Amino acid sequence: NNERKLSSLGWAAKVFLHFYSFAFFAKKVEIFRKFFGKLHHSGSVLDEPSKTIKAGAHGVPGGENMLVLDDGSLRYYTVRESARIQTFPDDYLFHGSWTESMRQIGNAVPVKLAYIIGQSVAELINKSDI
Repeated sequence: NNERKLSSLGWAAKVFLHFYSFAFFAKKVEIFRKFFGKLHHSGSVLDEPSKTIKAGAHGVPGGENMLVLDDGSLRYYTVRESARIQTFPDDYLFHGSWTESMRQIGNAVPVKLAYIIGQSVAELINKSDI
């Protein structure tokens, strides 16, 4: 139906709609960049909640596996820092390189969240007639 409406328009109206659509899109991109550009490649601030720990290593966009130091510089989280953010116990050992360990941590469901979900599922199973 929309295709018929567009095909019945003259070329001038089509050109106008094309530029209007582009201008509308460009404005949305500008607003997006102004808001999210401040967050991109910024790392996590020490006294605030961490960004999501991602399963990548170096080159993770958005600074998710990084920490902003007091002097404004950035560094990558250690394996132990990442494990604590994901609520792994301190005695849990990760095997492999830093990259392999970060992949394991980034792919994991946070331990405390998994425990709470498991408790909820067990409670539902115990209450049911199964």
